Amino acid sequence: MKHTLLVTFLSVVLPCICFAQTTEEAPELESDRPTFTQGATVVPSKTIQIETGLEYRKDQTEEQQEKDFIYPTTLIRMGILKKVELRVNVDFEKQKHHYAASSSLPGPQTKLQGFDNVRVGTKIELVKGEGALPTIGILGNVTLPVGNKDLRPPHTAPEGRLLFKNELSEKLNLQYNFGYHKHKEEEEYRGEMIYTVNANFKVADTFQAFAEYEATKAVHQSVDSSINGGFMFKILPNLQVDVFGGTSVSEAAPDFYTGAGVTWRIPR
Repeated sequence: MKHTLLVTFLSVVLPCICFAQTTEEAPELESDRPTFTQGATVVPSKTIQIETGLEYRKDQTEEQQEKDFIYPTTLIRMGILKKVELRVNVDFEKQKHHYAASSSLPGPQTKLQGFDNVRVGTKIELVKGEGALPTIGILGNVTLPVGNKDLRPPHTAPEGRLLFKNELSEKLNLQYNFGYHKHKEEEEYRGEMIYTVNANFKVADTFQAFAEYEATKAVHQSVDSSINGGFMFKILPNLQVDVFGGTSVSEAAPDFYTGAGVTWRIPR
């Protein structure tokens, strides 16, 4: 165990130190976490960026209390061309359901855990923004039927998004997405529209704050929406940490969720 921790520490810290000492100026680090909104830009060509973290969600109804732990949620982004990146995502999720004594549902408690959201995809930066013209990108993913059978989709599930970013000032930018995905919610497999908008404010060169609204809407279903906010702190030019928290707007969304994570661009 000690050797594993040592190897992990050295594999993260030493490349970061080497990167900090280089004189070559690298493109600014931009992460797709911790927001639901995905950025319109891609990672630099021949670059690997790892975005990983932990998340906790809680939802309460009259019949049950649901707690979800995701540890970790990990996205790996690989720049293959100047305007194109490949993406691989894997989550490990643990769910706990506590049922009321009067409930007709199975109880008093059930547990479920396994791999979830195993996705592969690509992002393409289509237009570089200038003035009022936003930066525009497109994102395509497929969620694979891999992992716990109670969490994964029954077959390959597609997702597509249009991605936009407007630079409103030197310190403020607005990012927003519109899209569609196939999604498994409990026992139901359905299509949903995706709408997100996120405002980022640069407090300092190494510190940002954000506020976000996100929503999904399935046919014949109510809107599932929430608001969240958080902070991002850049420790090194290629290393950033974040913390966030949110709450529901609609009845269908989790009552509360929070998390933290790290983004690391591996030096070339």
